Amino acid sequence: MARSKFSDAPIAPRRPGYWLGGKLRRQGRQDAKKYMDAQDYTRTHALIQAQSKCQSGQHEVNQWFIKATEPLISGNARLEMESSLLSQKIAELKAKPVTSERLRRSNESEVESLVAQLTNLKAQRNVNNSTGKSLTLAAEEALNSWESHYQLLAGVYLRAKIRRSKNSAPSSQANVPLFESIPMARVEVFDELAQSNENSGRSKS
Repeated sequence: MARSKFSDAPIAPRRPGYWLGGKLRRQGRQDAKKYMDAQDYTRTHALIQAQSKCQSGQHEVNQWFIKATEPLISGNARLEMESSLLSQKIAELKAKPVTSERLRRSNESEVESLVAQLTNLKAQRNVNNSTGKSLTLAAEEALNSWESHYQLLAGVYLRAKIRRSKNSAPSSQANVPLFESIPMARVEVFDELAQSNENSGRSKS
């Protein structure tokens, strides 16, 4: 199975392959005797098989996407908890009464250290979110590739069917039944991030 150019997402093959292509052409010739109208949208067994194969590929994409984003989600949850604790410590230090110059300098130094740690945690979250966005785009690309693969497989089958049909029509007129695509798995954390970025972009425009 091919992989996305952006990641190891399982994208569909570019071609049906020698054996599968031959099988589809053979099924098309056989079905030409059963389905005389070359322009119909009948979901024959061959087309149902092609759709099932491509839907299985889409399910694999969703499984890959969920597995790939799990460490990012758990990592962000940990970073959020640590950030909350640091923010609380910073607030407590700033509210702490200062009874001497030495204590003031000590508090300021500790606050600076905690702020630096907080900034680092924010940077780590940004990296995770950026990675999550890239994985989302890769998953979308992979899902779409399986829909395109179905169009390819169905086209091979229908062209062979039309050529053998008594009511012969140009093979370019093959009508491919619509593919029932599997919805992309949703990851709430990155869905919210995408919505936030979209709203931010609108406010700037």
